[in-house]
Amino acid sequence: MSKELGIAPTDGRRKGETRTAPVTGRKYVNKTGLWCLVIDRDHADVANVVNRLLDKLKPREGTLRGLHGVEDAYFDVFIAGLTDTEGEANCQFALDGAQLATLAQFGPPIRFTVTMGTE
Repeated sequence: MSKELGIAPTDGRRKGETRTAPVTGRKYVNKTGLWCLVIDRDHADVANVVNRLLDKLKPREGTLRGLHGVEDAYFDVFIAGLTDTEGEANCQFALDGAQLATLAQFGPPIRFTVTMGTE
């Protein structure tokens, strides 16, 4: 993945690798692998974060299609926010056509994961 994308991950794990849970200290074996690139921004506009991601990657048509050993590839845009004192929150974001077209060049679907909490 790193060679195909032209960048090293900020986090990753291999399928079948034995790891230790940080809280419990219990050993477990990864059932899946993970290649993760985190673009961390507080109070960021999602479109700007996607632009930062695209600036780091080297897209080529279908880069992530048919990679050896990859069963399920997708871009996951993870958004976390805080609720107000009444437990309510809104999350808005927009991507333009150029951003979507560039992401589409890689091949996998784009998934948006939004979570809101009190802390």
